[in-house]
Amino acid sequence: MQLEIQAPALKEIQKDFDRKTQEQIIEKLAYFAENYESVIQTKNVEKIQNSDVYKYRLSLDIRAIFITYYEDENGIIVILSVTNRQNAYKSTKMQKYENLANDFFKSHKNI
Repeated sequence: MQLEIQAPALKEIQKDFDRKTQEQIIEKLAYFAENYESVIQTKNVEKIQNSDVYKYRLSLDIRAIFITYYEDENGIIVILSVTNRQNAYKSTKMQKYENLANDFFKSHKNI
């Protein structure tokens, strides 16, 4: 699977985490993309209720919010957000994830 980190998620990583944690996040996301089929079956990945959005537990305190998109036969993991565990579950954040996912799908349907 290919990995695409959306601009808002990249800004969150740069703003909210120190340099060492940023490197760990990128490494874990790369591992996730390379081993998607096996990782998706673990307890570290859960679908958010009533949504097409998933969360991936990078560590005890960090969550990546993502969607998957298939273009022809190529799969893309689209990282919408990387945030602390407490922030990932706020209702305002959930709406933001849905909006980001919808914007991504709209932009790729026009191609």
